Amino acid sequence: MSQSPYEPPSSEDQEMLAKELPLIELEAVLSRPLSWRRRLGQLGLALAACALVVVTFWPVLVPATPAQTPLRSQPPPPIVSIISNVNYGSVTINGQPQPGSPPLTLKMSGQPPYSITLDVPPFRPRTCQFPPPQSITPYSFEPCNAGRAITVDPQALNTLIMPFTLVDLPPEQQQEITARIAQALTAQQTIAAPAQSAIVTGLAPDGTIQSQRQTGPLFASAFLVPTTQRGQRDIFCLHLTCVNYSGFSPDYTPSGHFWEVRVPFALRWRFASATGQVISEVTFPVSPTLLTLFLAYDAATGWQVAPLPSSEGSPEQQLAQLLCATGSLMLGDEQAHALSGERWTVATLRNQGVAGCELALQHNNVDQGHFIWRFGVLLAADASAHSTLPALPVALPADLAAVGG
Repeated sequence: MSQSPYEPPSSEDQEMLAKELPLIELEAVLSRPLSWRRRLGQLGLALAACALVVVTFWPVLVPATPAQTPLRSQPPPPIVSIISNVNYGSVTINGQPQPGSPPLTLKMSGQPPYSITLDVPPFRPRTCQFPPPQSITPYSFEPCNAGRAITVDPQALNTLIMPFTLVDLPPEQQQEITARIAQALTAQQTIAAPAQSAIVTGLAPDGTIQSQRQTGPLFASAFLVPTTQRGQRDIFCLHLTCVNYSGFSPDYTPSGHFWEVRVPFALRWRFASATGQVISEVTFPVSPTLLTLFLAYDAATGWQVAPLPSSEGSPEQQLAQLLCATGSLMLGDEQAHALSGERWTVATLRNQGVAGCELALQHNNVDQGHFIWRFGVLLAADASAHSTLPALPVALPADLAAVGG
């Protein structure tokens, strides 16, 4: 059975449907307000879309900036005390002139390092970098010595020592200074050496004394002389001058242009006959102390040796002190060559100057004998001394009487 084709409703049917269903106009539907649920949903979708756009394009719209590390505060510039063994001259720091002459204390400007120049005619200018680029080498001359520092509140006071030496001068001035020191620091005392006196004739390679007794009288002269012998490792010396690393202190600033040095000096014995013939002349090892000397400079008159400070004494006073001090040193050397052990000491019992000295040798505070130091020779004054150092000559009654024994 075949299905009949679709037939549209007739006009009567359409009129019946129109009466039964209400008519709804399209414009009314479109103009009807949305419900609050639908409005919230649409707003949420819009915000989500905006957020997606911002996240996607944020690196393009706002470029990333590198993280900044906090700045470290720079320490304040140091205070530097500039010291030298001259008390005049001009100072420049990084090319900028500074007021005053050494010794002076300055507060640096800016951050280190600093280039400090001290110009002291007729010396060659000295330039130092502060802080120093390298550590100080022990037992060597250091033209820019910053090895000493004094701590003060609230900042650190750094000491820069800028010493000058003989080699910083022209050669002709070096010769002039050496000659003037040798002339100014020589002192002499002469005494008669009776017949049979033991006199020094030389020093063995190990430093022990060589001597002999003279049959006739002689003239014995003791000298204080500057020397080029070196007795201390930590002091740089050239010819007759050694560097003074302490320099001028602010408490001692004499007027004028002065150069402060230290001079090694020694005892020399010379023996001559009545006719002036030199029988023997011996210079002993350097003294354990150094003599502080001030040299004054003037462009018109050149270099002069200034009078010795009162604390140093005159050359004659220095010679009087040096006579027995040298005997004590030589007795200590004799003991060191012949005896072992520690805690050996030498004491001066009587000091008759150029006539002689009486010395006592002790070990652990126990007496090991008395000795006479006379005319550059060590003599055993008693049996204990002869037993301790049997190689020494024995003192004669005249030797004992000369020192008051």
